[in-house]
Amino acid sequence: MSKSEELKEYYYYLRDEQNRPAVTVCLIVDNDSNEYFRGIAVTSDKDMPSKKEGRRIARGRSLRAIGMHKSTMKMDYQKALDLFSDNFNTVPEYKSVYSDDLSGLNAMERKLMKV
Repeated sequence: MSKSEELKEYYYYLRDEQNRPAVTVCLIVDNDSNEYFRGIAVTSDKDMPSKKEGRRIARGRSLRAIGMHKSTMKMDYQKALDLFSDNFNTVPEYKSVYSDDLSGLNAMERKLMKV
């Protein structure tokens, strides 16, 4: 990872049918190396949705991907998979994602990054 430029952090939310933030995504991008790290936090039906808590968890999972340089934590919550499927052409396989190819970014992430 390059030290010449700070890593950029982006956040976005996928909302449930009651317009609550059911999924929080933290995307950290290193433009110098074309690496990205995505952390995903999912609110269970038993939780009270909290943007602050979702950001904390999602960021932690992005940092995990930075530290491990691999994707971990299999995505197994159907509600989150459905929300990604409804909003994007791709569904993430993991909650902690590492990639060295920016072509894996979805439309929302490209829009946030202005690419």
